[in-house]
Amino acid sequence: MIRVGAVDCGKVDYTSYYGDVEVKRKGGSIKFANAKNYDEEFALKEKQGLQDGDRIATGRKSFITIMGQPEDGKTQIVCVFPDSEFSIGIREWKSSAKGEERRGAEISKLSFASGAFYVMPACAKIEIPLAQLNHIDKKREMKFLVDISQGMTVVLPGSRMEVRGNGGKPHETWPSYGSLGMTELIVTSSGMYEKSMEVDERASILASAMLQFGFAMPQDLKYDEGMMEYSARKTAEGKKKTEEAMKQMLSEEDLEKMKKSGKVSGAQFELARSMAKAMKASGDASSPAFGINMLANMDFSKMKDMPGLTAEQKKQLEEGLPQMMKMQQEFASGGKLAQLTAQANLSEKYVALAASDPVAKKGMAKYKSDFKEKLDSFSLPPYPKPDEKFRVK
Repeated sequence: MIRVGAVDCGKVDYTSYYGDVEVKRKGGSIKFANAKNYDEEFALKEKQGLQDGDRIATGRKSFITIMGQPEDGKTQIVCVFPDSEFSIGIREWKSSAKGEERRGAEISKLSFASGAFYVMPACAKIEIPLAQLNHIDKKREMKFLVDISQGMTVVLPGSRMEVRGNGGKPHETWPSYGSLGMTELIVTSSGMYEKSMEVDERASILASAMLQFGFAMPQDLKYDEGMMEYSARKTAEGKKKTEEAMKQMLSEEDLEKMKKSGKVSGAQFELARSMAKAMKASGDASSPAFGINMLANMDFSKMKDMPGLTAEQKKQLEEGLPQMMKMQQEFASGGKLAQLTAQANLSEKYVALAASDPVAKKGMAKYKSDFKEKLDSFSLPPYPKPDEKFRVK
């Protein structure tokens, strides 16, 4: 997303959740609400967004997936299983390179208390009961699944790392996903044990469920209106608003009269005329590519003359002008604008078809029903007691 004067790289936020999720914050607590549709969800995200120091707990049949946006562009993700609790640290960042300002927020710290989690921490500091992890694989990002129960921490490594327990010697692990050495490491107060994940039912269920519930959970699982229906509705609403705005646009002759009467300043007249020209050059207001063409035709240098702007807002507009100009140059080169217009037209046709096709809607309804059933029936058997023959020396 482009903001005036900066590129917003995103914040630390949840991508999806299911069931009871509670956030403990500054002596109080927030129960995540269950939205009925995307409009409610976007409003809720502003109210129940995550903050630095939050302690997050999931209920008996609850899942949540959280992502951060590190400055170096690496992946940060935490998939949280039922009956789990952890604390999260969040750091906002700003950077500038090649004349472009960027900003975002990353997960700076993860303190796991109990439960099961799949983690790709990137630059975050990790705190886990009974164990310390040190990433040693420079070619791959760190990733692991950790399961914390009373008196035991189980690590399923997805990258090479050293695990240390109770100040003992570090033990190197081998990746469990996509490798032949599918091992798990069990850390207790008395020592560490290593064995094959394949003979552990609980570990196998966690590894399989992580792929389903952590990455594949539909965001609109709880909504009566699905993503395609929502997209089609918002597109129709946007078209209507644009068409209404086009009808209310003053002609250049009307603007000239207002300028002469003193009702608008010279700068406001130039801005209004610039917007009118951009709208006219952008074609049919009902076209799905109308917005893209408006961006391509707007004279952004006039935007600083909008009435009601503060000095800071004017400064941001002026600082963002080179970025806007660069974007327009990219649109104008190599048929880029024509390509984006064709893509927008095709995308709208696809969304409209998917939103109205009864076969597709029936298939999606069944998929959601099956997915809910899997979530509601999720359970984990206990770990067997560590066997001494697997003790790490």
